[in-house]
Amino acid sequence: MEQYDLLIIGGGAAAFAAATKASDLGKKALMINEGLPLGGTCVNVGCMPSKRLLTVGDDFYYPQHPRFEALKEGHSPRFDFAAAMREKNEMVAQARQTNYINVLQHLDGVSLVEAKARFVAPNQVEAGGKVYEADKIIIATGSSTKPLPVPGMDKVRWLNNVTAMELQE
Repeated sequence: MEQYDLLIIGGGAAAFAAATKASDLGKKALMINEGLPLGGTCVNVGCMPSKRLLTVGDDFYYPQHPRFEALKEGHSPRFDFAAAMREKNEMVAQARQTNYINVLQHLDGVSLVEAKARFVAPNQVEAGGKVYEADKIIIATGSSTKPLPVPGMDKVRWLNNVTAMELQE
């Protein structure tokens, strides 16, 4: 069984804050992440990709709806949904690499296991077939979506932040 000063379950912003502090304090830490890739909601399916797509929407909308009389005819730009999603994916991948993967590689004393974590004892976590032990464990798994109890919701194809970011058309 591997021993650590700190086990961090999760791979988003809060988990990285804990990993960075552990490294600064010279502690041996293990981050265990499964589900969303490193970076969590904000980088992968939240803040960054949604703002990117909103900006694409602005750039598409406003040329067709000018504020000035001299431009009243406006113009109709072509919209390529697949390109917008591809560019969003490229931006997400670069942000994940730069802000998380590269940072993690330079944090002294911090390791990563990509696996689902589960407690097997008060100070022990199993992940990827191995058991890890630490005096301190932080659960930084973020949040998940839950559909609202709206009548008929089970009869329609609804989107959440994760599925919306995966659309291809």
